Amino acid sequence: MQGALSFTSWYSPAQIHQDTTQLMGVLAQHPEKLGRWAHTQSIDEIVALLQTLELDPLHRQRLISQWLCTAHGTELTRQLTECVIPSATPDYGNAIAPSNHEVVWENERAQVIRYASKPGTPILLVPAVINKHYILDLCPERSLVQAMIAQGYECYCMVWKPITGNETAADYVRAIERALEALNGPLHLVGYCLGGLLAAQVAMNSSAVESLTLLASPLNGDAGAIEPWLTPLQRAHTVHCADARGCVPAGVLTAGFLSLKPDSWSSLFRQDRFPELAVWLTDGLDVAPSVWHWIVDEVYGEGGMTASIPLHELSIPVWLQSFDQDHLVPPQSLATQGPVIQSRSPGGHNSGLLKLGAGSWVQGWCSWLTELSPISLPATGSECVAFTHSGSAF
Repeated sequence: MQGALSFTSWYSPAQIHQDTTQLMGVLAQHPEKLGRWAHTQSIDEIVALLQTLELDPLHRQRLISQWLCTAHGTELTRQLTECVIPSATPDYGNAIAPSNHEVVWENERAQVIRYASKPGTPILLVPAVINKHYILDLCPERSLVQAMIAQGYECYCMVWKPITGNETAADYVRAIERALEALNGPLHLVGYCLGGLLAAQVAMNSSAVESLTLLASPLNGDAGAIEPWLTPLQRAHTVHCADARGCVPAGVLTAGFLSLKPDSWSSLFRQDRFPELAVWLTDGLDVAPSVWHWIVDEVYGEGGMTASIPLHELSIPVWLQSFDQDHLVPPQSLATQGPVIQSRSPGGHNSGLLKLGAGSWVQGWCSWLTELSPISLPATGSECVAFTHSGSAF
């Protein structure tokens, strides 16, 4: 895993001090509960006691997360050591990112890869800037890319390069715009999570985009399980650390996300369950300070991105896909006005995306895409059915 898995790097010491001081103040008002607190012997007893106290719900959730992380941290470290983490430039082989591809364009910020397929309706996938692209092509049973190719689509994907300085969100938007120019559109633009917000900004100003799809993208600022940690002290701490270090290390981000659901660690990192997802979760990208400011101040600022991305003003079809158990981007995060298709399906932020079987959200989405005006990119002169992994896919 890139960077050190450090929960203490994620938590604001000032926030922990404030939360603990407030907790002790509440306990002091109830001597019998203070006595129980002094004699608790298990994490279950601590959580049960916290549930009985008159605390702000977000305060309570922070305390529970901290105690659970402390209790389960040793076991998580053990399980992580059993994960086979790719190198910085991995050859994923047949188990992870299985679809053959070739690099068809790149600049200093990104590559575009084209997956092996016959020419068909073109789609450009845009992943989040904090994770690697292969969540969209995770493994043979869980590959959105392969599902789309099977439906007759010609899939391209943005692959973000590791940061080299203080890249901004606008730099990523420009990279997508340059990629569209190189591909000589038109095409369907599909963004996942934060990648959806970048894709939407491109769609607001590009005539090369025929439709826009946002998959679990935090549009209106509703932070879900992240909300307890978006206190002024916590925001200031993470921004200060990003500026001081020159980045938010991928390992610190992993620690932050894992701290939101510490009760899920035991099943998530069992190698007989779904090791590919565990590998992806611990194989993230460092985030530049300016991008972190964008996430903290705009994506999760008041009103989120709805003002800068007025989807109802777009003249192209828009599909918003949310997942019922998404703890990071609750379904209401994608609610918007205007002639926009809004779809909800079972699953979480990652698991929903990977539910691709019969009756899944993909079938409805593909039917919608099929009903749109037919489009194609200029002929390549080849069906490109025998790509190998060429160049670096980061």
